[in-house]
Amino acid sequence: METVYFNIEFDSITDTNINPCIEVLINEKVCFPKTEIFSNKKINFNLELQANTNYNLTINRTNHNNKGKQVLIIKKIEADGINLNKLLDNVYFYPEYPTQWYKEQIKVGNKWDKKQKGWRELGFNGKWVMEFNTPFYTWLLNNT
Repeated sequence: METVYFNIEFDSITDTNINPCIEVLINEKVCFPKTEIFSNKKINFNLELQANTNYNLTINRTNHNNKGKQVLIIKKIEADGINLNKLLDNVYFYPEYPTQWYKEQIKVGNKWDKKQKGWRELGFNGKWVMEFNTPFYTWLLNNT
């Protein structure tokens, strides 16, 4: 078993009084509870990782009522003090597009994929997922 300390820095932009919320999970188990994100919010947590295991680190982005502008920004992710931002271009966000907006986009010929690669500015509710495996540092070396 290995322990990895994660530090994630967020920011938000909104033109309403409603802020984005996040909840962080590791393989569907909550490791940081749902919290509202105001500007420049940092969260941190330890993950106890089993050997030779695949993991999904998921950020559930919620609380957008689809009215007005509301963006959650993932500014930085660190693991044991190592900046992982270089790896985030290969991470996927699975947006929950507003139904009416999505239908209008399709009508005018715009196609929006069910998953978006490399998104760090999240204007829709949805799930941001970083896949990795253990041993963590072997995975990190193989992916940087």
